Amino acid sequence: MDLQLDEMQVMLRDSARRYIKESHSFERRAKLLGTKGAESIWQDLASLGWLGLNIPEAAGGVGAGEVETALIVEELGRGLVTEPYIATAVAATRVLADVSDQIPFAASKMKEIASGALRVSIALSEPASHFNFFVPAAWAVGSDEGWTVSGSKRLVLGGAADAFIVSASVLDQLCLFWVEAGSPALSVRSYSTFDDHRSADLTLDRTPAELIAFGDAAIAVLQRMLDHATVAICAEAVGCISGALATTIDYVKVRSQFGKTLAEFQITQHRLGNLFVQADRARSMLLYGLSALSDPSQASFGVSAAKVKIMEVARYVCGECVHQHGGIGMTSEYPVGHYLRRVLMLEKLLGDGTTHLRRVMRRWTRRNNGL
Repeated sequence: MDLQLDEMQVMLRDSARRYIKESHSFERRAKLLGTKGAESIWQDLASLGWLGLNIPEAAGGVGAGEVETALIVEELGRGLVTEPYIATAVAATRVLADVSDQIPFAASKMKEIASGALRVSIALSEPASHFNFFVPAAWAVGSDEGWTVSGSKRLVLGGAADAFIVSASVLDQLCLFWVEAGSPALSVRSYSTFDDHRSADLTLDRTPAELIAFGDAAIAVLQRMLDHATVAICAEAVGCISGALATTIDYVKVRSQFGKTLAEFQITQHRLGNLFVQADRARSMLLYGLSALSDPSQASFGVSAAKVKIMEVARYVCGECVHQHGGIGMTSEYPVGHYLRRVLMLEKLLGDGTTHLRRVMRRWTRRNNGL
């Protein structure tokens, strides 16, 4: 895999960074939270073509790759953007693209996503699942009138949306279903998480649904989606690291103690130097995770290894940046603490550190034993 960005990728990254700087400052973000004005951000993402990055050109998208997606998500993380980009533009579109040959409505749904008219969330987590997404407790029943799904989903990735991709079991087989949000048999409780993003809990009671993947095909689609979405989560964490470091550098250049700016003290220089080394380690692991996606046999191992290390670094770097700010770093009016809160939430999305470390160790053991 070529780790050098080409000219188009550099332009994409620079345009994303410029948009965040000009249209999504921290002050504007604070004003938009919880208001209908946030819808303008989503429409901006659509008009810029970012919602269609993972959608094939035949379905109205750009047909770009995982590197372009990571570049966008990293800048969204740097800008603390709270729109459900990963849930809709990465996870949902990945599922729909994989099933588009078998599911007639998949292409039209992807076109709606690319235009910004449709938001789709991924409902996998359950009260007792502990990140085991392949054995859902929710169940589905088929009849002459179609499929219905029953069960509960928690911490839905992306929060309340226009539609949901829901996992459920049918005769002990994993299945993926498309569920419209407007169904009277679906109860949605939406709420804000401590990082200012949105999540939701679903209660399904014989809710009408469309089957989109069954059995081994569903396992393959779900695994591919989890790998790509997890790398996107890693990219957002790297963006949070970059944003926290930039904020801290600006602060120590102007904050004075004993007649000097903090940046002039040797201990500050050494601590920040260490943080930059750690940030480079995180970025290297992101590149490793991206390269692993190109090899299906190595994808899950590489992605899990990347998430374990990146989240370890992100917690450390963002925590140290808050510490460098002192008391102001703990206030909600200042951005550096928001990076730390977002990183702590990202660490729990689609599998925590323990879950991914166990996956890495199982694969490592199998490899060393020649299995």
